[in-house]
Amino acid sequence: MQVNFTGLKNTAYLSMQNPETNEGMYVLNTQLTDDKDGADLTKYKEFLNRINKNSNSSYRNNFNPNFVNFLIHTSDMGIDDITGKRKTLCNLYLNGKLFELKDERIPIFEFLAHLASKITAKPNNEFIVNKDYIEGEDCQNGILPFGNIKYMVEMNPNLNMSYEEFMQEIHSPKRVKDGAQEINEFFYNVMLDYFA
Repeated sequence: MQVNFTGLKNTAYLSMQNPETNEGMYVLNTQLTDDKDGADLTKYKEFLNRINKNSNSSYRNNFNPNFVNFLIHTSDMGIDDITGKRKTLCNLYLNGKLFELKDERIPIFEFLAHLASKITAKPNNEFIVNKDYIEGEDCQNGILPFGNIKYMVEMNPNLNMSYEEFMQEIHSPKRVKDGAQEINEFFYNVMLDYFA
């Protein structure tokens, strides 16, 4: 048994682009824990309790309350008539539900950005992926909020890899760290736009 000293484990990053529609989807999924270095899980649950009180929908993770899943969906909106630059619509989903930035949600947004930074800075040897997680519901149904990832991998004739190989790839420290950096840049840009 490995001991997790960083408050995070079973972290995955997945990105998919559709070149025909210029849409993209970027997913960061991780299990939070409380440990000697901090109380990530406790903080996360406190934030969720606060925003769930002021919202019509629950932002809790339906598969495991100790996981946080953020998905960014991008859509090409064409060329802006005024600036002449390409416009992209970006939406953030927290645990499968659209999550818009509002004043009362700034603390959890900052927490999520901090979490992405923490993942980016994490040493490769501290990434832990439990075997029972890979074969369990938390992974198979939790990474993609809209479907079973194992089924999608097994039914994709263009993938050319097994489910186990795909899981190794999306949980690899380099991929996860690079993806967390992309997610963090998204958070940074959203916050800049919000306060502009």
